Amino acid sequence: MAVLVASIISLPLAYFTTRFNFGGAVLIQTLGVIPLIMPPFVGAVAMQLLFGDNGSVNLLLDEHFGFTVPFMSGLNGVILVESIHYFPFILINLSAALNNIDRSMEESAQNLGASGMRLFRRIVFPLAMPGFVVGAALGVIAVLFVGLGTYISNAASAPARPSPLLLRRQRREFEPIIHAWRSH
Repeated sequence: MAVLVASIISLPLAYFTTRFNFGGAVLIQTLGVIPLIMPPFVGAVAMQLLFGDNGSVNLLLDEHFGFTVPFMSGLNGVILVESIHYFPFILINLSAALNNIDRSMEESAQNLGASGMRLFRRIVFPLAMPGFVVGAALGVIAVLFVGLGTYISNAASAPARPSPLLLRRQRREFEPIIHAWRSH
């Protein structure tokens, strides 16, 4: 799921920064690499400060519209943080693939009547598919073996919910102490 959200972020970002010439394209590409050099913990804390229950976005939503969105609760938070942290894998590889596409193929398709979304769907994306697949594969590997390792190790160190059998055993052990205390 994290790779799907990362793809949704990186696909339009890579397309617009490589296909259109505008002043902030290089800045956007450069800022897109920052999550790779930033430790995951720093990204998670920043996301919690922005999108957490008492984060800036939820406080603004609550103040202006009267509701909040649980961006960072449970699995949603893990998916969001890992998507933001690992989308540069897809962005870098897809941007390189889009830059290497021969423009004459797009021009030929336009001469034959393809434009807009049909041009992207039939010509551009299939030619850029190897870069997308490599970026998505790197994202999956990073999520499974790097990102979830932190999550699993933190979850393993968290206290477990006691089972009913354990609670009954502890109750039997402490009943004499409780009765002795109440009788005094």
